[in-house]
Amino acid sequence: MLFDAEANKITGVVDFDFACVSHPAEEFLTFSDLWGGLGQSPDGELVAEAVLAGNFDCVDGAGLSGEELEKLFTAKVLNGAAKDREMLRPSTVPGLRALRELARLLEQIAPFRLVHEHFLKNKTADEIQEARQKALEALRATLISLL
Repeated sequence: MLFDAEANKITGVVDFDFACVSHPAEEFLTFSDLWGGLGQSPDGELVAEAVLAGNFDCVDGAGLSGEELEKLFTAKVLNGAAKDREMLRPSTVPGLRALRELARLLEQIAPFRLVHEHFLKNKTADEIQEARQKALEALRATLISLL
């Protein structure tokens, strides 16, 4: 929200279409590119672990791709800014690791790219079937790992 302190009133709302009351983890998991890809696939686990621990010294960057290095840098800067302002950050949200795993499982059960018409409209029936098969295999592997 944009707030005019002198007039003591709200002067604007930015991105209101996604505004909602939710758990603080939603911000970190849904808009996770800024936080090293927390809500995404297991790729980039070193960066995600640094973000979850709030310890960026544990990643030396030697084995990271250019994209992962960029995510690490962005997450480190955001984490530092949030810490300086005493704001929530991934490492301070209790249970975020468990919520992250739950979000991953939910994404495997109903992959957004396989249920949203925006992503499906340009795919052939064969491409959709192949993607569904891959998603099913990933879900099966996850469920087996939980046993």
